[in-house]
Amino acid sequence: MSKIPIFMLLLFFIFQSCTKNEVEKASQTIRTKNIKRYVKEIGSDAFMGRKPFTKGEDTTLAYLKKEFQKIGLKPANNGSYFQEVPMVEVKVDPAKQMKFQTKNGEVNLDFKGDFVAFSRRLTDKVDLDKSELVFGGYGIVAPEYNWNDYKNINVEGKTVVVFVNDPGYGKENTDFFNGNAMTYYGRWTYKYEEAARRVLISWKFSIMPLCTRASSPLLSVCGWAFISVGNPWVAHLVCAIAAVAW
Repeated sequence: MSKIPIFMLLLFFIFQSCTKNEVEKASQTIRTKNIKRYVKEIGSDAFMGRKPFTKGEDTTLAYLKKEFQKIGLKPANNGSYFQEVPMVEVKVDPAKQMKFQTKNGEVNLDFKGDFVAFSRRLTDKVDLDKSELVFGGYGIVAPEYNWNDYKNINVEGKTVVVFVNDPGYGKENTDFFNGNAMTYYGRWTYKYEEAARRVLISWKFSIMPLCTRASSPLLSVCGWAFISVGNPWVAHLVCAIAAVAW
């Protein structure tokens, strides 16, 4: 979400440094047919999805460099058009069943059919064996709404189960977590970030955003069906090194 304001800020500085005639001249070079050509080409099968660590990445970088040179751009990063971004690929291979011991007996969930699981931690194994579960509501700490899901629960050494979205969903009050419009508090990334802050104040625990088929009505408020969550998270995850904490 931060890319849009940054991009607009860059455009502001660029236009501030150009005369009106220069801006008008530059705008005349933007053509719908060219944009269509770019999208059609880079979206073709030849680029193999543009996935990092594949031939598709090399093909994409070569294409971008060629197009930059064609329109007269000069490399600005120490003679390069690109900025190095350290990345990692994580293979997800969870157990085929997630087993819960309850006071009413054992509950088993099947991988892909009932749940998905993933982690960005750079470790050979993430083990939650015999970890006690504690429900953490939405996993949100929002002082401006007088809301703190962690206030009265003991999470030390446990696995916290939290809902996706935020408490405003289903309510008409836009002053309370923006009503039906999701705030950042409802995003997956926030759940992990807030959990990381709990760790920084010396608590040690794991967090599990509720992502089973039973919760698919909750997922739908994010615009996702359960299959949308399952498909990308049952294979290999590619992410920047800086984002692998959770």
